[in-house]
Amino acid sequence: MKEQKNKIAFRTGGLFYNITDETAKTVEVLHRRNGFEYKGAIHIPSTVSYKDSTYTVTGIGESAFFRSLGITAISIPNTVTKIGKSAFNACFNLKEIFIPNSVTHIGEEAFNCCWNIPEITLPDSLIEIGDKAFLSCSMLTEIKIPHSVTKIGNEAFRACRNLTGFAIPESVTEIGRDAFYNTDWFNRQEEGILYLGNYCLGYKGNKPTGTLQIKEGTRAIAGYAFADCDQLTSVIIPNSVTRILNGAFEGCGGLTGIAIPNSVSIIGEGTFKKCRQLTYLTIPRSVTKIGEKAFSGCPQLTSIIVDDENKTYDSRNNCNAIIETATNTLIAGCKNSTIPDSVTRIESEAFYNCSELTTITIPRSVTTIGEKAFSGCAQLASIIVDKENKTYDSRNNCNAIIETATNTLIAGCKNSTIPDSVTRIESEAFKGCKDLTQITIPNSVIEIGKSAFSGCSSLTETIIPDLVTEISNETFYQCYNLAKITLSKSLTRIGRKAFYWCTALKQVSVPDYVTEIDCGAFEGCSGIDTISIHSPKIHLGDGAFWRCKDSILIKVNTLDIHVSGPYTFPEPARVLFYHKEYLD
Repeated sequence: MKEQKNKIAFRTGGLFYNITDETAKTVEVLHRRNGFEYKGAIHIPSTVSYKDSTYTVTGIGESAFFRSLGITAISIPNTVTKIGKSAFNACFNLKEIFIPNSVTHIGEEAFNCCWNIPEITLPDSLIEIGDKAFLSCSMLTEIKIPHSVTKIGNEAFRACRNLTGFAIPESVTEIGRDAFYNTDWFNRQEEGILYLGNYCLGYKGNKPTGTLQIKEGTRAIAGYAFADCDQLTSVIIPNSVTRILNGAFEGCGGLTGIAIPNSVSIIGEGTFKKCRQLTYLTIPRSVTKIGEKAFSGCPQLTSIIVDDENKTYDSRNNCNAIIETATNTLIAGCKNSTIPDSVTRIESEAFYNCSELTTITIPRSVTTIGEKAFSGCAQLASIIVDKENKTYDSRNNCNAIIETATNTLIAGCKNSTIPDSVTRIESEAFKGCKDLTQITIPNSVIEIGKSAFSGCSSLTETIIPDLVTEISNETFYQCYNLAKITLSKSLTRIGRKAFYWCTALKQVSVPDYVTEIDCGAFEGCSGIDTISIHSPKIHLGDGAFWRCKDSILIKVNTLDIHVSGPYTFPEPARVLFYHKEYLD
């Protein structure tokens, strides 16, 4: 259980409370303090008094009754709207719970491992059932999901082994992965595609292969229903389906095409993410909502068409992209996309892992580019920003996108140069540029973001400027041919897996001010013979030098070394003390 960060405001009537809004006079129930145990039947009042003020109890806070083994019954007042994460987690002896018709959200793991609850009545006010909310409630035999519920989280009722019956109302727009896995109902189903009423929940047994046909009458395909079914090549979806929920076909690497019928209104977040063989896509006129990253990481996409009669999205000017019409936001592109000069925003991961995209032009109209919009575009060779764009530029023909006001390089390619006016390199700016062989980072740069050069497998040498104080996590992750690195003299930290599996590195000299080399920073750098650590005090994370060659020599000039785990060094590595002048 996480340490509660909220200040304990007061205790009254045997319960602890935290003031959530002094103006509105509201409180939530807090976790008990050390040495205090809740026992028997607990009645939570609707109001409490403190210092001449009356407060309304509106929430059961995170871990409020976590592992309260003495509790047998709970009564919640109708002023409460939210039951927080792990609120009753591991209350093994809890047998009765009353949830009033005011609660709208039941949080993640709220009733996880409440083994002895035989029944729970969910209120008609309920909107969301969180991930693992009722995981392993093994005595629960039946649950009625109200028509107000829109979301059932991942593993929400997983391992409720006696749960035999339930129905999913039309209001539900999202069902998470394995929401009903290993219930009595699930275990009684035959192997094959699983249906619950008019919902397709996924499959039981072996992963489906070849062509998958969803049966007629199905209204929705549940979240992650067929995720990672990498042997699927095609899917036939009937005209009865209106919703394809989050991640339904994520990671279906063999899927080459998908015919979305003109009945579907909702395509959830990440629905077709990482469908690496998907080549074409047509969005029918019926679609009114496409979730974030729905088509992220589909490198083989060559054709994207939105029906001309669609009122929410378009592919104007035959741009081979999906654009949200009202906001002029490009939400998904492909290797043949062009960005129309009416687009004002490029969504996060819009071109993520479009490994065959070779050129991109940012028109003058674009004012916002989301995170990782062009991350992993391995073949990208030309980046041009319109000279009239007021937000971004590609100054000095640098073949990169630079945010003008902050001098931040947000996306580069294999032919980029970094102008000496750039002060920051954004996270994943060059990620996956496998043909980038050399790059000069100018002395003006003070910050390099996470995974900025991750996967630049042809990069052989680089120098980190002296104004940079930290190598972020995974900055040079799997840069296999990086043979020489010169670190900034003002460096204080080398992040987690910063040089993970940089197998060509031979020697590393860690500067004076570095106080931390984080977990796995040099893990798998099997070519390193010697690492010289100049710092007078150093913390080495678990696995910092793990899987380096057994004969590696680690030279230090201090005995003030803190090692955080058993796999920091390979066996039998040598750690030897040297006077500073003999370290290099």
